[in-house]
Amino acid sequence: QHFDVSPISKMTTIPISYDITTVNVEEVSIDGGARRTITEDESAKSNLAVRIVKGKSVVAVSNLLSDEEIEYLAQSSLKAAADQKVNENTSGDGLDRVCVRMPTFAAENRNDIPDAGTDDLHDPLPLAASEFLEERILQRALEYIDHELPDISQTLFSCWGDGSSLLNLFLDGKLEWSTREPAINVYYPPNGYFGIHKDNKALTILMPLTSQGDFAGGGTAFWSQSHPNERRHAPSLVMAPKAGTALIFGGKVSHKGLCIDTGKRVVFVASFSRRSVGEKSKNWVVSAR
Repeated sequence: QHFDVSPISKMTTIPISYDITTVNVEEVSIDGGARRTITEDESAKSNLAVRIVKGKSVVAVSNLLSDEEIEYLAQSSLKAAADQKVNENTSGDGLDRVCVRMPTFAAENRNDIPDAGTDDLHDPLPLAASEFLEERILQRALEYIDHELPDISQTLFSCWGDGSSLLNLFLDGKLEWSTREPAINVYYPPNGYFGIHKDNKALTILMPLTSQGDFAGGGTAFWSQSHPNERRHAPSLVMAPKAGTALIFGGKVSHKGLCIDTGKRVVFVASFSRRSVGEKSKNWVVSAR
């Protein structure tokens, strides 16, 4: 079974070797890191959305991208970021991060920037990479959730009764996004990181496009709901999955992109909720990662 959308005509040179049978899904406890494979376990998927909403679990979907897709996106992103100045906002005012953060063209064109963020912008991804991300990778992830993790679509996005799906909500423009997302963040040594924060959306998909070995240090740290204060508590979970693994978690989870020491780290991020009926396509939540 293959849940990929039709290939983009301009990108037929990028092979699709993605195979649904190689995808593996794990639920990871934020409080302690206990793991269980839920790929074929329907009972384990029951009430999964509730655990995500409560900030108890991260879902890791591995092998969602082919090696060719990972290479194309990582190299396109690094090339686009090379000519841009690294943001270094560490003052505590506004976003706390040291990276280059490039939205897709669609995210750039939403014009959803609050005044406080106008000095903190990077150019968008190249059009080809933007289309590749949204028309192939993001749609694949959403369709996978619809088919294989339906409790998430149904519980968090009300995808039942009206016949909608998470993928259709995206295609119909019925999702609201964190500011300038979907996006790719590129981190450089010696201090590339993203400060602790919550996304405040129904769901976040965070997908590294580089693996440890491409960089040292780094990873995504998570704090449990009982110990959410970075100044008082160490993270309860740190994840640094291989490239092409989608980490899926809820908007109440405090998390942070840890500093890298060497190399370069590239991460795709998208945080979103279902837009309320009659709500304009605008979002004033400044998200970080």
